[in-house]
Amino acid sequence: MATRQHLATRPLLVILLMCCPAASGAGESSSLRMAVRLQEVAHQFRQRVPSDLDTYNLSSASADNLRKQVAATSPGPQRRQLRLQMAIQLLRAGETRAAIAELENLQGKSGLSPALHTMIHDRLGIAYLRLGEQENCLLNHTIDSCLLPIRGEGVHTSRRGSIAALVHYAAILRQNPDDLSARWLLNIAHMTLGQYPHEVPAEWLVPPELFASDFDPGRFHDRAPGLSLDVVALSGGSIVDDFDGDGHLDIVASSWGLADQLRYFRNNGNGTFADRTVTAGLTGQVGGLNIVQADYDNDGHRDILVLRGAWLSDLGHHPNSLLRNTGGAFVDATEAASLLAFHPTHSAAWGDYDNDGDQDLYLSRLGEDNVLYRNDGPNLPDGAMQFADATDAASVSGPQGSFATWFWDFDNDGDLDLFVAGYDSTNPADIAATYLGLPSRAEPSRLYNNRGDGTFHDIPNRPASTILSWRWGPISET
Repeated sequence: MATRQHLATRPLLVILLMCCPAASGAGESSSLRMAVRLQEVAHQFRQRVPSDLDTYNLSSASADNLRKQVAATSPGPQRRQLRLQMAIQLLRAGETRAAIAELENLQGKSGLSPALHTMIHDRLGIAYLRLGEQENCLLNHTIDSCLLPIRGEGVHTSRRGSIAALVHYAAILRQNPDDLSARWLLNIAHMTLGQYPHEVPAEWLVPPELFASDFDPGRFHDRAPGLSLDVVALSGGSIVDDFDGDGHLDIVASSWGLADQLRYFRNNGNGTFADRTVTAGLTGQVGGLNIVQADYDNDGHRDILVLRGAWLSDLGHHPNSLLRNTGGAFVDATEAASLLAFHPTHSAAWGDYDNDGDQDLYLSRLGEDNVLYRNDGPNLPDGAMQFADATDAASVSGPQGSFATWFWDFDNDGDLDLFVAGYDSTNPADIAATYLGLPSRAEPSRLYNNRGDGTFHDIPNRPASTILSWRWGPISET
């Protein structure tokens, strides 16, 4: 039945895509192929879930599977562990009240170890903070919601979630005053109640001066609700750029969910936006933890690369999409550009590393070698741009545990160099070790110096490259 339902949705995709503008019949066909391909990948993905509990994307299915296991397991330690895992999956799925009920039921059981008691306190603290977010930041969203430090209209009017969270974090800190996670979240809970810093116990206070900036940029407010941009979705990417060439900045946003539609909001030029996803030919372009833009074919229009598959454990072999902008509408050019591949990818950088006048592409993959694609220009009879894998020749495949990446000319020699941030770490001690110059199991960042001949040199032992980096943003070299 699942397969029949899966196949039955194809005609709907065809109808929707027929209503979308495209540059040519070939463009329509390539967009449809990608839409169907993504649907098939999602279908195969769901066949392996809910058994894989590390897959956060389908937590409701995992919770249902665990509920069946609980029912089939006799009372005892194994059943308690299954119920704890079920509560965690319910919380990840947004079923917060059900998660709280399950955790509080577990908390009342006798014979729990001190470690399990602490874990349940921690999960209940998170669950109650999440409840506060849902009842305030989502259902009663304001221009100050969830902006740190929380103040003004960001203070919760529905207070029960944060009040309950304080009880659990205080219990953890009484047992272990050095638990920095509990200390931090206790301070955040007090902020949401308008009680920071004056009602935070002195021994647990995170000093207000730590939130001060070296430069005050002013207070930014969330204007999305008033502009019809407050779309509720999962983690994803966003781009603010002029995609239709009218001089106004438009917005494109993705969401990590397997069926979450890529959204295109056109700037009307009067302070408002209109959802033009369908008319822009984007129907069926779903998923995407991140998106990055560049004019890869030098036609004056910003194109979009959608990155998929990251954070999905060993189920993340999904295709990326290269969307060619024809002037406010898009066609899928992934196959034509020789970029169709199935790997977990979460970040990318565009840049002309070989100074030939077109944008090359570096892909940062999760748990696999990264890839540098050289843009070889219009190599096909129809003028389509094609990319070639130049990773081995350029020697820029590492690190496997990577995240943010960007091109920039750090030595001002006219050639774009490459920074790739390290991300993989199993222990916070690895961070301290990298700062202290001690051996570490963590994956360090890479700073690749462009030699100007199509190859790069990995510069070791520089502060920017030896420190484990989880950041996303530019760095400067003086």
